[in-house]
Amino acid sequence: MARIELAELVGTPAEAMLSDPNWRDALFQIPVDILLWKKLQGEWSAEAVDALAQACAIAFGGSQVVDTFFKAASGRYAVGPDAPFSFLTVAAIARPQEKLAGNPRSRFQRDLFLVWHVAQSLAQRVLEPLVVSTIVRGWTSVLESERFALRAPVKNCPDIEESIASMEKDGIRGAARLLLAAASAVAFEIGANWEELLKRVARSTG
Repeated sequence: MARIELAELVGTPAEAMLSDPNWRDALFQIPVDILLWKKLQGEWSAEAVDALAQACAIAFGGSQVVDTFFKAASGRYAVGPDAPFSFLTVAAIARPQEKLAGNPRSRFQRDLFLVWHVAQSLAQRVLEPLVVSTIVRGWTSVLESERFALRAPVKNCPDIEESIASMEKDGIRGAARLLLAAASAVAFEIGANWEELLKRVARSTG
């Protein structure tokens, strides 16, 4: 996400922000943070999503963009690969547990968005322990019960195990290394851009 100077942001109408891709994702950082926190705290519900949608409609001004964002959060909108990053992230957050269990590839795709969002979030200090704990539990379960769904587990699992072990100390940096290690195991082609983003997170100093 491009950097936005505070001087540009102050006094800029929400409608103008929503029409610009960079400002739009910056604006939606806040509801994404809130929805992620609710999801990981077990407080996610249709009512919670609707209440936040009403608050954002008031704060940002009623618009099709806001409406579509919350449809993505509620699962009422199919999010394609070219959707704004904030839409892709909230759709990943909303992915139900039954679509993750027994499907390491789906878990990988969800965790990809969680890690990158938290790495750049102003709420990182609050969200990081929750996300790290969720990823540790999820991939520990994969190693214990879903190795059959992994490609070349004898080759790939040791690196995943090592990354999980490092996450208690390294937090989101360890999570980024886990995803780099797990991509081959779930046969997911992350591409050069995602690979560089994950490597950047893995190298970050916190």
